[in-house]
Amino acid sequence: MDYAYLYGKILETYRKCSVNSFPIDCFDIAQKLGFSVVRYSDLDSAKRIACLKLSHDACLIKRLLCYNDAVLPERIRFSLMHEIGHIVLETNSEKEADAFASHILAPRIAVHFMYPKTVNNIHDTFGISYTAADIVLENHRNWLFAVSQRIPRLPTTPEIEIKSLLNIQK
Repeated sequence: MDYAYLYGKILETYRKCSVNSFPIDCFDIAQKLGFSVVRYSDLDSAKRIACLKLSHDACLIKRLLCYNDAVLPERIRFSLMHEIGHIVLETNSEKEADAFASHILAPRIAVHFMYPKTVNNIHDTFGISYTAADIVLENHRNWLFAVSQRIPRLPTTPEIEIKSLLNIQK
């Protein structure tokens, strides 16, 4: 995955949707991007069954973003951002949509300047599951290593702009 591209798209989304704090409001982002959001439980039986066949978590049908409201709120947030990731990144790749969801919910530049960097703190700050927070923490270590290998040893330009946009201190 090209992380400069990924963070460029995240920055573009943050700007378009006026994101300036965490946890991000996934429903507001969906609405500002022109999606109608509907819970599976609000669909008629046939549509609910069809959606569940497509995905247990969420599915996108044109500009209608349907999600399973019978799961944990953290899972809903990830699923919404995953589906939006397909559109924003213009990809069918599940791996790329997962990366978008993970990084838009908890940008590694924000995690980097967080203190302390713990699973609990990441969970609370970004509104993600404990499992996702554990992955984000491990992923932050990989991100830090990647930054240390660059010349100059700096985050990408979009990451620096995200830090500025969100007014992250340090």
